[in-house]
Amino acid sequence: CTSVTSVTIPSSITSIGELAFRYCELDSVKLGSVNPIACPVNAFDESVYENAVLIVPKGWKQKKAAKIGPAWGKFKNIKHVLQ
Repeated sequence: CTSVTSVTIPSSITSIGELAFRYCELDSVKLGSVNPIACPVNAFDESVYENAVLIVPKGWKQKKAAKIGPAWGKFKNIKHVLQ
């Protein structure tokens, strides 16, 4: 998984499982939906939370998302974009 540097999660996905991207060295994670999806903290490596950009649609709410998917509250770099 070290060759994967970005991932786009479409709006049709409703949850991400444990360890799904655990060993991926991601630079960016893009979410396709304003509605938060379930995602456990251990879905990504700690370095992803520190270094990768979480790209979310305009109107996405981090606090609400963090309650549903704790991983979303750990990202340090968040970029809001128009869809």
